[in-house]
Amino acid sequence: MRNTTWSLLRLATCIVPAALAAVGAAGSLTSQVISGAVVATPAHETAASTDPAATPINGLIGDQSFVHAFGGLAARADETLRIRTHLAYVEDLLRHRDVSDLPAELQRTRRQHLDRLRAYHQNGVFPRNYDHPGERRPCFIDRDGRMCAVGYLVEQSAGRELAEAINARFQYSRIVEMRDERLDAWARGSGLTVEELATIQPGYVYPAGAYPYGNSCAPSVPVAPYVVKDAPSHFGSSGVAGPPFWWPAFWWMPAPPGAQWIAPAHRGGWGPTYVLTHTFDLTGFDPITASLSGVWSATPGSRILLNGLPTGALLPQTGSWTTPQPFAISSGFVAGPNVVQFELADTWAGYLGLLVANLGGTAAKSGTQQAIPGLFNTGVDDDGVPLPAGSLAPHYASNEPPLRAVGRPTVPNPDFGITVDTLPNRVALLALSLWPNSIPLGQGCEILVDPATVMVTALGLTDAAGRLSFPVPIPLLQGWSINFGFYAQAIVEDPSSSLGGLSLTQGLNLLTGY
Repeated sequence: MRNTTWSLLRLATCIVPAALAAVGAAGSLTSQVISGAVVATPAHETAASTDPAATPINGLIGDQSFVHAFGGLAARADETLRIRTHLAYVEDLLRHRDVSDLPAELQRTRRQHLDRLRAYHQNGVFPRNYDHPGERRPCFIDRDGRMCAVGYLVEQSAGRELAEAINARFQYSRIVEMRDERLDAWARGSGLTVEELATIQPGYVYPAGAYPYGNSCAPSVPVAPYVVKDAPSHFGSSGVAGPPFWWPAFWWMPAPPGAQWIAPAHRGGWGPTYVLTHTFDLTGFDPITASLSGVWSATPGSRILLNGLPTGALLPQTGSWTTPQPFAISSGFVAGPNVVQFELADTWAGYLGLLVANLGGTAAKSGTQQAIPGLFNTGVDDDGVPLPAGSLAPHYASNEPPLRAVGRPTVPNPDFGITVDTLPNRVALLALSLWPNSIPLGQGCEILVDPATVMVTALGLTDAAGRLSFPVPIPLLQGWSINFGFYAQAIVEDPSSSLGGLSLTQGLNLLTGY
């Protein structure tokens, strides 16, 4: 067995007892064995901790909607269900109010807004409170571009610019706290009172998830997406290994000639977006004269970036997966290689795909405007011919981080896990700790978990594809609270590293929740 294997084994056997002793001294812990890994779980909830999921969904009517629909508030009800239920309840409430005293024009505008509200909550894409863990807060527009219900009404009737301006000042404010003349003017012309708008506005909890932090010095493996054929009449499976990817085909528009839907080969669940890149070269062209256009479809809230900068191409929260959306880019190009990034918003768990069609562009070369070479629709070969279902899709790639979560750390989730994607047939050690750290080792490597509070270590060998999966089931036990955070990092065998043949992945901040 390799020397690095023994080094990792020695590291594991040294860290675990010391870490458990240190954590045990800091607070009462219960050790147990889960899937072969030593786990230390807090014996009791922290006294100061609160469960934001137990906070009422709305400040005015509380959880009246859920009680009305289900006869009571389930302690661990799905957050999306709670928000949908609240908005549907309020929509119905407002439709049945007597507004005969309003002018006919305002009554008509009011009905239009309530129609929009219905479309919004039926679409089921809601913002996330990323910045206030432990609290339920309204969020006008989140960092991924997802809008709250009132923000959506503003955008649909008065434009995105006004919605963004309100968000810049009042992102996490309640409606009654927003003092803005433009918002007040919009409300007066909406046919809805400020109290009604406040009744619509839900609060959101910090989402369960796996959030990358720090840098990785470990080799990563480029992962190409698989082609997925559209099958409008029934659900279908991509047939790829790893977490199941179910395709709600009857919701997605059929692919036009010359393009196909593609989806990631491995669903990571490690963050709010999944980025697919398409690279083309403008060497010899004048980048100032370049332009790019096409049509695309993906999950609501997805966006296009060029060379890391937003292009303004953002999919709406309704209709984005049933109707092709045109896009045009006329600035932001550079000499040499350019990268178009498609940020796919993971707004529906398990439903993720990208369709790009009619992709083309021109730029000046030798004084004449010419077609930009190397532009391809999704799901086609080098000649532009659509590939068969299940084929690896060229031209669109995703460099996944070496350390990723499989699924979300929801409570409970017995299938939650962490994978390492690196070089094939290499030893890897996973460590989970209660606190993060930042200990530089040189060569761009750093220890990002806290050795004194390590509560899990596991050792394994990557397969022929360079993947190693560690099961980390999230139990529904006393001591596992909502918004309980822990931190993960992997050490991998890397012959090219000057740090004793080892390198380290980026960290993952894992937050339990719903």
